[in-house]
Amino acid sequence: MFEIMLLHPELAPQALESIGSVELSTDVGRTLYEHYFELEVAGESLDFASVIIALEESHLKNILVSLDELARAKAEHAQEDGPQRLSGLIRVFRHRETEQERREHLAALEERRLDEQEGLALLQQLIEQERDRQGIPAPTDG
Repeated sequence: MFEIMLLHPELAPQALESIGSVELSTDVGRTLYEHYFELEVAGESLDFASVIIALEESHLKNILVSLDELARAKAEHAQEDGPQRLSGLIRVFRHRETEQERREHLAALEERRLDEQEGLALLQQLIEQERDRQGIPAPTDG
């Protein structure tokens, strides 16, 4: 996400809106996210120079420089442009979120934490989601 935002700062607001800090797997990632978010809320530019100036911690500045170098090296070989890469990344995060919800719902069904009606409704919802995911049309009556 940060590589995309560094190369395409105009996409940073969309990235911040679509992907929450809690979805990031590292403390450093969440900290960088919070800095970007604070700059966005303040109406500041989200380009590399503005972000690095706003960072006070030297280790975060070093990480941002490394990410920028990595992003530029990867950009030479990228097969998609920035908006396409961001769209794909957002889809990955949404898929992770959906899978986590599905696992939680299955656990609730297996542990019988729901009454019969809630369990049936949840099972029907899971079936519909899986059909949608696989592109299978819902059965029609008649």
